Amino acid sequence: MSDTHTKDSGNKLLKRVLALVVSFGPGIFAIGYTIGTGSVTSMIVAGSELGMQLLWVLMLSCLFSGLLIFVYGNFTLITGDTALYSFKKNLKYGKLIAILIIIGVSFGQWNSLMGILGISANIIFEMFNLQFPDMTAHLYAYVLTIATVIISVITAFCSLGNICFLKRSS
Repeated sequence: MSDTHTKDSGNKLLKRVLALVVSFGPGIFAIGYTIGTGSVTSMIVAGSELGMQLLWVLMLSCLFSGLLIFVYGNFTLITGDTALYSFKKNLKYGKLIAILIIIGVSFGQWNSLMGILGISANIIFEMFNLQFPDMTAHLYAYVLTIATVIISVITAFCSLGNICFLKRSS
């Protein structure tokens, strides 16, 4: 009887952990987009070269980011309008500003996704390279092939509209 009880409690724990992980869903990707590979890389390089000398910059960055998130969130809650719509509606050249913001954010996201793709392709290559050391001679071709496969799979998921596995919760 205790063996069955242990198995049931193990299954319940596994289901709870899985439900917790799945509940994050697209939020994990949103965090990745917000932080970005460029930010992580820049922080690592700056930290290794300058130590704690730039800690004040990180503190200011966190302060201003938090302030902007708070202000934009409250603005949207109070007015019911998003920042872009408000720029378009209330500023003299608001439509142009809104378009430039959309272009800038799109460009930034595109660059972040390229960085994530490059890092992912290199990580997968290194994992294969541990098993097949002869792959090193054709590094660029293999990494490019892996990146192409990743792009193809993601494009297939998006074109089919089959991203339910990211949204699923318990």
